[in-house]
Amino acid sequence: MQMPAFTMLNHHARCAGADAFRAAALARRLRGEGEPGIICCRRFVNAGAGRAPGVVDHRGGAARMRHHGLAMARPEMQAKARAARLERSACAGDVSPAVPDGLAASSMQVEPAGGCKAAGFVRG
Repeated sequence: MQMPAFTMLNHHARCAGADAFRAAALARRLRGEGEPGIICCRRFVNAGAGRAPGVVDHRGGAARMRHHGLAMARPEMQAKARAARLERSACAGDVSPAVPDGLAASSMQVEPAGGCKAAGFVRG
């Protein structure tokens, strides 16, 4: 398994029930039709706290921006926006020039941690 070069951590506050968020999550469609530069996509729902964090690992920053462009056009993204409000995002890893430019053009509030990998592993 390849080590991700760029990771995005999204913090959502749920506006609808947990089932509505699960139904709107793009993970199933992304696996088959999404950006091939996505290594792993994980969505979580904390029903009691009204939270829905998500982690998406990409091959690099450019793959992240392509993923964002594809995902924003999907009906699931509009459903997800009704089910949960994105509070903040943090990114780490390969912050290529495409990332800050793309984020500046979007409405996302992102903590651009950036940096290069210092350590880690992926079990296969």
